[in-house]
Amino acid sequence: MRTVYIADDGKEFDDPCDCELYEGILCHKEIYDIEFYDAEGKPFHIQLGNEFDDDTYQKTEELTVHNKREVECLRWINECCGWCEFDSITSPGRWKRFLTDEFFHNGEYRKILNNKKVGD
Repeated sequence: MRTVYIADDGKEFDDPCDCELYEGILCHKEIYDIEFYDAEGKPFHIQLGNEFDDDTYQKTEELTVHNKREVECLRWINECCGWCEFDSITSPGRWKRFLTDEFFHNGEYRKILNNKKVGD
């Protein structure tokens, strides 16, 4: 006997978690509008599928969030997949990862860099 889980759009899954994740992606399509950047400042697209691409999480150094709905999408990723560094992103804007593995709004990031002593 085989149990099949069917998403709202008819796609079938053997695993209920994969089905829930897929449906979550359908409800959070704005995640594709967020601009992700690597350490060299090159843009890249988030990879979503049956599983989230951990490479996306690891290589994200900066991101631009355009609106509150995109912030909500990042919250959903945080809850769903444990990408906990995204929980520091609380509003639209340009965000940069800092040494603490948190993301700071660009203005806050500049203040931290200006206050940091050479050699710290």
